[in-house]
Amino acid sequence: MNVATESKQSEEAPRESETKFRLLFERSPDAMLLLDGDVFVDCNQAAVQMMRCASKEQLLALCPYDSSPERQPDGRLSVEKARVLIDMAHRQGSMR
Repeated sequence: MNVATESKQSEEAPRESETKFRLLFERSPDAMLLLDGDVFVDCNQAAVQMMRCASKEQLLALCPYDSSPERQPDGRLSVEKARVLIDMAHRQGSMR
């Protein structure tokens, strides 16, 4: 293998990986939302349906606690609980 071939393959690998990730993310039957801080930056169609939004753009305009009741069943304010869960997701890398 020559240097040009190796260089081309090393450039294509990240693109192929991104394409695979994008397909898995978009086509997953599980709702997926990506956060940057406490702002939604991306979601899949399953999340749009779960949140009963008309479009992806509508969902991305929401804050994580916008669609919650004022208080959770345990009596905590939804805003407080959302912040705790968002912090956990950041520390662990994901949240289910």
